[in-house]
Amino acid sequence: MSHVVEQVEAAARSTIFISHATPEDDEFVIWLGSRLVAQGYRVWAEVLNLRGGEMFWRKIEDVIRNEAVNVLAVISKASLDLGKTGAAAEQSVADTVAKKLGRTSDFIIPLRIDETDYGEFPIAIHQRHAIDFSRGWGRGLRDLIDELAEAGTPKVVSDVSSAFDAWRTTVRMGDEAIEANPEPLLSNMLRVAHLPATIKAYEFEGSQRNLPGALAGIPEPTRLLHRLVFSFADADVLQDGLGDSFGIRLRKILPLTDFLTASDPSVTLPRRREARSFVTELVRRSFELHLTRHGLAPYATGRGQVLYFKDGVIEGNKVRYVNAKGKRTHKLVVGRSDKLKLNWHFGISVQFSLEDESYIKLRPYVVFTDDHWKPIAPDEMTKARRRFCKSWWNGNWRQLFEAFYAFLSENGEDLTIPLGVDSDLQVAGRGFQFESPMRILGDIDITEEEPVEPLDDAFEDDLDEEDVL
Repeated sequence: MSHVVEQVEAAARSTIFISHATPEDDEFVIWLGSRLVAQGYRVWAEVLNLRGGEMFWRKIEDVIRNEAVNVLAVISKASLDLGKTGAAAEQSVADTVAKKLGRTSDFIIPLRIDETDYGEFPIAIHQRHAIDFSRGWGRGLRDLIDELAEAGTPKVVSDVSSAFDAWRTTVRMGDEAIEANPEPLLSNMLRVAHLPATIKAYEFEGSQRNLPGALAGIPEPTRLLHRLVFSFADADVLQDGLGDSFGIRLRKILPLTDFLTASDPSVTLPRRREARSFVTELVRRSFELHLTRHGLAPYATGRGQVLYFKDGVIEGNKVRYVNAKGKRTHKLVVGRSDKLKLNWHFGISVQFSLEDESYIKLRPYVVFTDDHWKPIAPDEMTKARRRFCKSWWNGNWRQLFEAFYAFLSENGEDLTIPLGVDSDLQVAGRGFQFESPMRILGDIDITEEEPVEPLDDAFEDDLDEEDVL
C-alpha cells in the first residue's frame, strides 16, 4: 500500500473503539461512551453497538481494521483473566493496524481502571502510556480528552442530541427509563452577585520573619506581599487577632478593580496574575470562614479544606427544605453506617472562579468519623467513601445539595457575608438552576433518609463524587 493511500485511509477513520472485558467492565464502558458522545466523538463498543444474532467477531474486526481512529484498551483484572480472550484478540488486531498506519504511539490508548499492575499489561500495549482511571473516573476522563485532542482525533457528531437518541436505544442506565418531559436541574455552582468593592493594604510593625505564622493563626483571610498585608478585614479585627506582638496600620483602601489591574502607583501591588490569585484565595477563604462560623467543621485533604456538618449542628442532624416537587421534606446530613461502624458527615469543598460573572463551585465530600466523632485516617477515609457512597446517585446527591442550600440560606435569597465596614460578599443562596427537556423517571423522587449500603463489602467504586452530580 502506497504512503498516499495510507494517508487517505487514516483520514477516513473517525470511530473510537473501546475494547473491554464483558460483562465485568460494561458499566465503565457505558459511562465512558456517553461522556465521549457528549464531547462529539463517534464511539463503538460491544456493549453499546452489537445486536443479538450479529456475527460479532466479524463486525468487531471490521471496525478496528477499517473505521477506528483510536482503540481504547480498558485494562482491569477481568480483562487479564486467561479465560477472557476477546479483549486480547481485539488488542492484537489493533496493534497490527497501528503498525500499518505508522501510529504505534497514539493509536491504542490503554485505560487502567483498577489496581492492575502496569507490569501485567498485555504485550500488545505494554510499551504504551496508560491513562489512570483507578483514582477517579472524572480525572481519568479529563486526561483522556486531552490525549484525544493531542492525537488529533476528530469530533464528528454535530448533533449530540441525535447521537444520544441512538445511544439510548441500546443502553438503559440500570432500570431507569427516559421520557420526554422537563426536569429541573440543580447545579453545584453559586453565582457571586457582588464582590467587595475595596481591598485594604496594611503596614505592620514587628518581625517580618514571624508575621506569616502569626497571620496563619487568625481566622480572617490575609495575603502578605513584602511588608504589606492585604485583606478585606478591618484593622481592629486583624489587630485583635495578632495581639501585641505586631502593630497593624492602614496604608490605603484600594478599589478592587485598581488592585486587580495594578493601576495604583502609590502602593506596591502584585502583578495582575498574582493579584487575581490573591483575590481568589481571599474570597474562597471568606466563604469558608462564614461556613465555619455557622457550625461546619474543617477537615484537611490532599486537595484542600473540606467543611462538614458536625453532629448536632442541626437538630436531629436533619435539614428541612422544599424539594424540586414543591414538597416540604428533610434530609440527613449526618448518619451512621452500622456495617462500617462509622459515622458519616456530608461536607463540601469550596472553589472560587474570578470571571466577568464570578461563581463559587461546591464539591461534595463525605467525611467519616469514629465513635468519638474523630475523622478516621485518610487511607481508611477513601476506602469507606468508595464503599459507602457507591449507591449514592443523582437523587441522593441532589437532596444533599438542596439540604445544604437550605442551611446556607433558608429562603433561597442572596446571602450577604460581611467582611468589614462597608465591605461584603454577596452570594446566591442556591445553585444555578436549569430545565432539561428530558428526564429520568424517578430521578428526583424522594429517597429514604438513610443511604442504602452496598451488599458487597469488597466492592470499591471509582466514581468521584463530582462525576455523579
